Amino acid sequence: MLINNRHQKESKLKLVANHKNYSLKLKKEMELIKREERLENVQRIAKANQYQKDLIKSKIAEQDQRGASLKKEKEKMLETRFTIRRKADKQKKKLLDKVEQLKSTGKFNKESMV
Repeated sequence: MLINNRHQKESKLKLVANHKNYSLKLKKEMELIKREERLENVQRIAKANQYQKDLIKSKIAEQDQRGASLKKEKEKMLETRFTIRRKADKQKKKLLDKVEQLKSTGKFNKESMV
């Protein structure tokens, strides 16, 4: 009977020890899962942030390209305007020279005006 009680106590101690080991393992596994979930969450946030950065960089590059295009177009328009003005100034000078020539000679000839 004494041996039997002793075996029962040992069995109970083993059962309690096994249960305690199982609880510790379960707790460690849960901590590991939580840690992995946090790591995945951090990675997901980092990926979302990188996507936003890339999107902003893309928009900036697009705006830069548009700005450069507008600048080229403005320069082209100014050059065209300058060319037209230079041509008009030449025609005006030519016309004034012909008028001056007519004033000095006193002759008015329609063919010489063209």
